[in-house]
Amino acid sequence: MTPLQTAEARGPQYRAALYLLTRSPLFRARPATWVVRYLPNGGGVDFPQLLARGDWSTGERLVVEAAASLFGCRPDGNNTVAVNLLDIRAGLDEANRRAVFKAIEMAL
Repeated sequence: MTPLQTAEARGPQYRAALYLLTRSPLFRARPATWVVRYLPNGGGVDFPQLLARGDWSTGERLVVEAAASLFGCRPDGNNTVAVNLLDIRAGLDEANRRAVFKAIEMAL
């Protein structure tokens, strides 16, 4: 199994987050393997490193934050990443909003 397949097999939160990072319209054009560098060998997704990147567009940042929120990321050790649903509505086009909604369903 590839590292991406291994991560997706770990559970619904992994699958939901990785769906947004690899198959949402904003990230679909990238090879899915771009996210492998953020998958530590022991499990998890290195969302603090992803969130620290400064090169995201506004929409990309919203999708990364949504993925981190679905995953339950706690970048400061205490609080999970909070996503404002109004930002999702205003900051993403319909296709990307649908991807976020699909990921929410996947995580349940």
